[in-house]
Amino acid sequence: MMAHFYQAINKNEHLEEIDSRSRNRYWIDRFLAKHLVFFYLWVMAFYYLISSSNEHDINIKIEEHAYETYSKYLTVNPNDQRIRKIA
Repeated sequence: MMAHFYQAINKNEHLEEIDSRSRNRYWIDRFLAKHLVFFYLWVMAFYYLISSSNEHDINIKIEEHAYETYSKYLTVNPNDQRIRKIA
């Protein structure tokens, strides 16, 4: 359970960092991001009720994809200390 809590905090840090870099300039971006996150959380909660092990596997795959994405970003931008800290 604590792992899910720390993953949620980590995802929130990523979203705040993206927002701070003015990626939330357009209202449609903010609208879609907030609603898709809400939808994702409820889908994952429902999926957890059906099969907790499969839900955990999906979360692992999402975290692996995020890790790969940040690794690629950091190879291009090695001096970005904020991303290095939250990645």
